[in-house]
Amino acid sequence: MSPEGELRGALLALDRRGLLKAAGLAAAALLPGGCGAGPAPPGPPLAALTPRTWAVVDALARRVAGRAGRERLRAAGIDTGRRADELLARAPELAAPLDQALLVLEFGFFPWLGKLRPFTALSGPAQDRILQELAGSRWALKRTLFRAVRSVGLLGCYGSALHQPVSRHPGVAGVAIEEAMTYPAARPLP
Repeated sequence: MSPEGELRGALLALDRRGLLKAAGLAAAALLPGGCGAGPAPPGPPLAALTPRTWAVVDALARRVAGRAGRERLRAAGIDTGRRADELLARAPELAAPLDQALLVLEFGFFPWLGKLRPFTALSGPAQDRILQELAGSRWALKRTLFRAVRSVGLLGCYGSALHQPVSRHPGVAGVAIEEAMTYPAARPLP
């Protein structure tokens, strides 16, 4: 399944009532300290994400890319949040629920998530622990939230020709992801 298809499937699995419960928990976390808008990303205004959710996608993408991927992203200066924003602008029906899911990841707090600070304020290993908590939860809503935010993080990392040095994907701009997924790798990734 393509990453965009995986994202659509994960978001469709988030039922409205479950997402509202999770959003309520995140909103409760905002009361004491306020959410703040977050720093505006460089470049043109965002189309689908807010500055806060752009920062969450950027932090998330660096966690799901792994150590080698993070180094390549840093070296190439790739803005994963901007790429995710571009992709979500083309799918507005996904942008609103995904924006809510990113806010739940950012502001969800103990006991729903094992943290007391925003996701973007946590250290890398602490962010990894939160993502592992979501992925391995016995609650389907938390696992679905993980799949949704992970998908957009991966799209931000590997969704364009700019990311070819990071992904070592042989394609170029304009190649459908389905075609890329059938390409036989000439060499294994490190």
